[in-house]
Amino acid sequence: MNEELKQAANAVFLLESQGIKFYENVCKKDEIFDQILVVRRSGLELLKPYADPADPQVFYALACEDLDACFIKALNYELELNAFYENLTDGLGDENFKDVCFRLWATSNNEYIPALKAKLAQILSVQFQSASNAQEEQAQTAQNQSENILNAFDSSSFNQISQTLERISSGQIGRAVQQECR
Repeated sequence: MNEELKQAANAVFLLESQGIKFYENVCKKDEIFDQILVVRRSGLELLKPYADPADPQVFYALACEDLDACFIKALNYELELNAFYENLTDGLGDENFKDVCFRLWATSNNEYIPALKAKLAQILSVQFQSASNAQEEQAQTAQNQSENILNAFDSSSFNQISQTLERISSGQIGRAVQQECR
């Protein structure tokens, strides 16, 4: 095996191993992550004849607390990995290794990414709906408070206020105040 192929295989193995470490850390958050982890592990087995096994301690886990953040990180990982595969296979001559890389790329591109996007869209839709419902509740509460204020006044109070405002606007109050001050 030539040195260029060995370097490419080691790079792929490292990236795939990093993805496995990420999915191991989030697999309990959603079933999709667990399913991807199982398939990724089998894909790593296909790479072993080409690469030097990486030390699993080398990888750091991409941390994420919120489920939507986990899906976003997973999507980013898959998209970056796909771009890497697309650029990598152009310059390689080993057809068997190209085939393994193509299978890994195709699974990610055709299976993982659509599933992750669909689930993220579902999560964001629920969050958007919840936020929309909260805004409607706030608007309804404000409307109810306005109606309560209006109900607190009886019609004679409104008449008094209206009459006072009419006198102010016509200047009658101003003249009355001036006469009282003299």
